[in-house]
Amino acid sequence: KDLAVGGRPLSLSTGVDRLYEMRLPMYESWADERVRIESDDPEENAGLVIGRNAVRELLKSDREIDKILVRRGDREGSIVVLVAMAIERGIPVIETEKPKLDAISGYAPHQGVIAFAAEKEYCTVEDILDIAKERGEDPLIVICDGITDPYNLGAIIRCAECCGAHGLIISKRRAVGLTPLVTKASAGAIEHLAVAKVANIASTVEALKSCTLPLRIAHGEADDFVIPQN
Repeated sequence: KDLAVGGRPLSLSTGVDRLYEMRLPMYESWADERVRIESDDPEENAGLVIGRNAVRELLKSDREIDKILVRRGDREGSIVVLVAMAIERGIPVIETEKPKLDAISGYAPHQGVIAFAAEKEYCTVEDILDIAKERGEDPLIVICDGITDPYNLGAIIRCAECCGAHGLIISKRRAVGLTPLVTKASAGAIEHLAVAKVANIASTVEALKSCTLPLRIAHGEADDFVIPQN
């Protein structure tokens, strides 16, 4: 049976090696992953789905998936199908060493694959704009670029909701998703704030600017606070 990945036909007979050679943008190595995904807190790993059959059924469902880890060097069997399905859905696939997978899964049999399911369904940027329109208010959107600590993201969500923000945007890659620790750190605010996940923060910002939305930028190392006049 043939698969189509990113509009390109892919035969299973080519194996996972073909996926590596194609250098699809959603396929990363563990060395490139900058998000700490292993935790001693069992709540942080509550969204894990382990094992090939379980991950396959998760991929068939409509549930949001933050990322999928696959054992480095696995290039045969059903793992080919899982990787292709994940890439087709735009889900980051990350090569990971076996000891790391063992630790994350709590040493349960994982068959070389672990998925991180989101705590909450993500919305679209358009949905956030619609929320502001329905309230008859100018859009207030918080955009988080490269936030990797779940406690920081939870705190930002809490502050954004208290400030009346209509939604929050996070990056699909190299950033923490909506994990149990994020939910906990938000103190429940996550249930009242729309969250969108995008593949490219820069292009999203440009799209919002084209809607004539004013842009304010905050940086932790900035010396001054300046509000542009235009």
